[in-house]
Amino acid sequence: MATMQPMSRIISVSDLPWEERQSGVKRKLLWENPATQRQALMNRIEPRAQLPRHRHVGDELVFVIEGALSDEFGTITAGNMSYRPQGCIHTLSTTHGATALFIITGSTEPATERGHARRRRS
Repeated sequence: MATMQPMSRIISVSDLPWEERQSGVKRKLLWENPATQRQALMNRIEPRAQLPRHRHVGDELVFVIEGALSDEFGTITAGNMSYRPQGCIHTLSTTHGATALFIITGSTEPATERGHARRRRS
């Protein structure tokens, strides 16, 4: 009996559409696995746009391609990355706009309380 080998896949990012997530925020879903709730997506955030306070139900890695993103814990500039652990509560904003790659496990949910993640030491 032959076994199926996992297949590698090339994703043509330029062929994928930008979807409006909210005013000032667009995303491209690059890849997802609904069974494991894992996603890779790009977000393009317009100047002065803000994502409301939310809680991560899973982990998030963010690599900023251009611009800068800020939250209560600091600013991620182009070429740098952040890690948001499960349970992290924060908002996300940008002054001049940003494009970033997000690798997500799990989901997010609205939150009203303040976050508890520790600020990174320089």
